[in-house]
Amino acid sequence: MVFFEDEASFGRMNHVRKCWVHRPDRAIVKKQAIREYIYAFTAVCPQTGETCSIISPFCNTEAMNALLSETSIAYSHYRIIMIMDSAGWHTTKNIILPENICHSCAATILTRAQSYGTHLGLYQGTERV
Repeated sequence: MVFFEDEASFGRMNHVRKCWVHRPDRAIVKKQAIREYIYAFTAVCPQTGETCSIISPFCNTEAMNALLSETSIAYSHYRIIMIMDSAGWHTTKNIILPENICHSCAATILTRAQSYGTHLGLYQGTERV
């Protein structure tokens, strides 16, 4: 099975308003800027429409490892190719790939497809024939 993985952040920021002050003075903000986020990691198989998701308070390698582990358990009877973008937590050496999952970077696949297309005469430069 081929899965595509991506993550998204959902959150809030308190509303700090702009104000104008004379040049040597500085504006005083009485509230601390609050930023709260939660992250959704999802892998989807476009062929079957099946998904596997986790919700995490962090967007890091540990969260990515948790998604890989959950996907591996949910689809243990399949060999999975996980296609990802090149975010830092996807390309780190600390990523733990389960036995039934191998991964590839989407940019690598697109570059290869373009080079094959150019070789076959489908593309000339950036224009499509």
